[in-house]
Order: sequence, then C-alpha cells, then structure tokens
Amino acid sequence: MRHLLPLATSNMFDYFRVNGDGDPVIDLSTLTRDQSGAIAKIMVEHYVDGRGEKTVKRIRLKMSDKRKATMDLARLLGYMVDRTEAKVDVVSTTCTELEAKVNALPLATQKKLQGMMKQNAAAVAAIMGETPTE
Repeated sequence: MRHLLPLATSNMFDYFRVNGDGDPVIDLSTLTRDQSGAIAKIMVEHYVDGRGEKTVKRIRLKMSDKRKATMDLARLLGYMVDRTEAKVDVVSTTCTELEAKVNALPLATQKKLQGMMKQNAAAVAAIMGETPTE
C-alpha cells in the first residue's frame, strides 16, 4: 500500500520547472525516491530540426496509471468492494443449509440479497393481485 500512495498522488508539477521564457523544462534533480517511483518510463529522443541546423533533445515522461493506483488504494482501504457471485443449488439444498450459506456471505451481500427478495416478492404479489407481506 505504501507504494501505491505516491502513484495515486503524483503531480506533473513535481517533475518540471518553468524557465525564464516561460517554457516547461523537465527537472528530475529534486525528486524524492517516492516521486521517481511514479515515473513509468523516460523517453529521450535526439533529432535534427527541420532545417538541419541543430540537434534537438526531447525528453518525455510517462507516468504510472494514477487512476488504477487510486482504485487499488480504495479497494485496500475498504472504500470499494469487488463484486462477488454466489451460486446456490436451491432445489437440492435444505432450508438450514441455505440459511447457513446466506449467513456465510459478507453482510453487504446479505443486505443486497434481502432487498432483491423483497422486490421479487412485491413483483409476484402484484402479478397475483395480492398485497405484499413484510
């Protein structure tokens, strides 16, 4: 988790400075170890300008995926829960076994299941012309 935080909080302004002409210039000299860890790739390209008068050096930084790091952190901290599926063979399962399987599910899943059961009961009652019971 400690390695995800710098990726999620990286900021491009940490990697360059503005020169006297107002142009951005990559400056890696003041980076911390964590800040440099957020760099996925450094590309250095040398080429001759259009008139062939001087060689130009272009440096590109590719940063790590900030969104993915943020999502991974959210999952680790419990802000997001991955969807889980539970399959139960209701036909050959006794009520006691079914209840035990439902109770073994995470509480959030149990609550979703209860909500779905209430919705289904209300839909069946409406079809049958009955008043749903709680």
